[in-house]
Amino acid sequence: MIKSGFLAGIIVAWILSVPSQIPAATRNLALNPNDYHDSTGTNPKNTFPHATSNSETRWRTENSFWAARAIDGVKNNITAETSWGPEQPWTIPNPWLKITLDKTYEVDSVIILIRALFATSVGGTNHDTYFKTGGLNFSDGSKQTITIDSTSKPQTFKLNKIKTSYVLLNTLLEAQPLQTNNKWAAITEFEIWGQDTQTVEIERPSSSQKIRGSHDAATIIIPATAYFSIPIDYKGLEVFTLLGRRLWSFTRASTGRISNMKLPVGFGDQVVRIKFTK
Repeated sequence: MIKSGFLAGIIVAWILSVPSQIPAATRNLALNPNDYHDSTGTNPKNTFPHATSNSETRWRTENSFWAARAIDGVKNNITAETSWGPEQPWTIPNPWLKITLDKTYEVDSVIILIRALFATSVGGTNHDTYFKTGGLNFSDGSKQTITIDSTSKPQTFKLNKIKTSYVLLNTLLEAQPLQTNNKWAAITEFEIWGQDTQTVEIERPSSSQKIRGSHDAATIIIPATAYFSIPIDYKGLEVFTLLGRRLWSFTRASTGRISNMKLPVGFGDQVVRIKFTK
């Protein structure tokens, strides 16, 4: 015969040993129709996602071809003038486009839609060429060379679940010499597809440990004295019983990271579920 206390101990131990895995939604992390033209490259408005470049056509005076146009969600790449168009390479060599995210994400693909005013495109003219190769660079130091086709359709480049806070497109090589043939190459839309990282950062706390988390996270035993920290991209913390009754909640009153906050006494050593809230 198994005693109820012994069985409860097994159940609690099993719960504590299995981290909660909440599936994250894959989405276009680069999309920002409200991004702005940043001539300084320093993002003074602290807006994310944010596009910058060392080269924008017509000396940065024609807003149709700013870097921000590559992430505005407008995908008309034949008749609309809303693309990132670098100045001709003989004016500013080695053009690049950088998309900076608000934090580190797990990225599994990049989708590029080139401007396609080709003679063979629907309603197109023989105005454009295209960049046939380029390099993708990530904040973890990894790189990937890509080959781009002459097509008006979106082109997907698969990645190996790279954890990065930005994607830099550089080492662009045009299919035709732009200066000789008076051609122009541009990127209409640059998409970064991925999701929140799945790293569980909540620990079983003792009097010297802190509760940390990156998403709806873990079941733990709270000691008599415990402290918690809330990452900058989360708004608060909730504490529930295993049956779902909320025991306590905290919501930040200001922006920024919350550190070394003390949980209220009264939880004892009961098993609870901790949830960090967006």
